[in-house]
Amino acid sequence: WPGSSGEYSPPTARWARDAAGNFVRVPLDAVAAGDPVQHLLTPSRLWLPLLVVILLIATGLRFWQLAAIPPGCVDSECANALRLTEGLPLTSAAGDRFNLFEQVAALLSNFTGGITALRLTSALFGMGLLLALTGLARRLANPPAALLTVALAAIAPWAIWAARTGDPWSAAALLLATTLWLVLNAFADPTVGRWTMAGLAAGLLWGEAGALRVAVLLSLIGAVGLGLWAAERRQ
Repeated sequence: WPGSSGEYSPPTARWARDAAGNFVRVPLDAVAAGDPVQHLLTPSRLWLPLLVVILLIATGLRFWQLAAIPPGCVDSECANALRLTEGLPLTSAAGDRFNLFEQVAALLSNFTGGITALRLTSALFGMGLLLALTGLARRLANPPAALLTVALAAIAPWAIWAARTGDPWSAAALLLATTLWLVLNAFADPTVGRWTMAGLAAGLLWGEAGALRVAVLLSLIGAVGLGLWAAERRQ
């Protein structure tokens, strides 16, 4: 380098996130000395362990004694179990349209009874819903708020009941949360791959929603509005 050389002071701090997810300056002396405050400034140290605990609790609430609790048939479980064994469309599905819940339940019915297959499908979609909500909440809020959202969804009585009673709408709920998450991700990082994933999820959701298509459309419009608002704030 033919020009003049300059001297720069070595860095004295580095950036980290506090418990609220905000960026703060942390002195390097505190990092080198193993200051316990530094551990509090990185919520990622607690984010994953707490999320795993929440998901384990949710798994127990949804899968424990799944075939026996609740006893007997609930709502349309008996009718759908018979239709499943006879290869007929479920009561919530249209015979000429792809139905994700029906396809997964039919696959699982090869290994277990009809009612258990329906409940197992709902429980799997219920756990998938929690994972999608995790990504969606993390996109919209800081780690503590996202964990609180997932924890409330994990122990919500309506969510547990839907996951344990062969509710065919559990697939639509999962696809809705997944679509909203992918749409917001696409707005945050607009690439062809992200928009393709969002479009595929929206297509599956549109076919699964059935009578709830108006509500789905309003939700997608809301997601697009949130994405535009977030993009404008970043500018």
